[in-house]
Amino acid sequence: MITIKFRAWHLKEKKMSVVHAIEWAGGGVGQDNLFMKHVDLPVRAYTTKYQGTPQDFVIMQFTGQLDKKGNEIWDSDIILYDRGENWALFSVHIEKGPWLRRRLIEKKGSPHPWEHDRLDITGQVVGNIYEGIK
Repeated sequence: MITIKFRAWHLKEKKMSVVHAIEWAGGGVGQDNLFMKHVDLPVRAYTTKYQGTPQDFVIMQFTGQLDKKGNEIWDSDIILYDRGENWALFSVHIEKGPWLRRRLIEKKGSPHPWEHDRLDITGQVVGNIYEGIK
C-alpha cells in the first residue's frame, strides 16, 4: 500500500515543510482526489512551520517509491541516473492521476537508457526543482 503524504514549498519563505493537514472545499481527502494536481485546490494547508492559502504553497505528493539508496521520491524531485560516462538528470512529475513521469533536465552520452519518460527506481534523488541539487 502507498503511504499518502505531502510536502509543501512555501513560495514567499522559500522553505520546504511537511504538510500535516489539508482542508478541502468539498470535504476530506477521498479516493477521487488523492493526486492533488487534478482536483480543485485545497482551501487551506497546514505545515510544520506555516499555514496559508493555496497561493502561498506548491504542494507535492510522495510517489510511494524509493530511489536506489532508499530515499523517498517526491513530485518535483530531481533524479540522477548515472551509468559511468553516460548520465542524465530528470525532474519527477505526477500527471493524470497516478502516472509518474520524468522530464529530462540535462544529459551526457547516449540517450538509450533514457528514451522513455517513465520513472524507474534505478536513479538517485539529488535534490528538487525548488531547492536545487544538493
